[in-house]
Amino acid sequence: MTVLFVCTGNTCRSPMAEAICRVRHPDWVVRSAGLSVSGALPASSNAQDAVRRYGGDLSLHRSRRLEATDCERCDVIVPMTGAHAALLRGLYPEWSDKLRPLFDVEDPFGEDAEVYARCAERISALVDAL
Repeated sequence: MTVLFVCTGNTCRSPMAEAICRVRHPDWVVRSAGLSVSGALPASSNAQDAVRRYGGDLSLHRSRRLEATDCERCDVIVPMTGAHAALLRGLYPEWSDKLRPLFDVEDPFGEDAEVYARCAERISALVDAL
């Protein structure tokens, strides 16, 4: 199975989902991308700390913009919010059947470690639901 997690900037939510999913499903191909990425930025330090609790590692992560080929090459696309799902449906209607919007994950960008920990916990539940 190939899973693609999508958020806005690819520095918090989708990389955390990618890292946690890789730990839980080592036999899957797991990627993440953002809809509004400017440059190859590392995952936020709070995101890196939050996924370590789940055995994940984001030390080498660099943000990347979502490309049409990402959607084409995966089996499942998991947007982090309903708004992301709506944007993806508009951008790539041909791959709408791959969308698995399970619930909204609030953006922790700029928040403290506790908010990131709660976000990672919610993402962990999302990964378990896959």
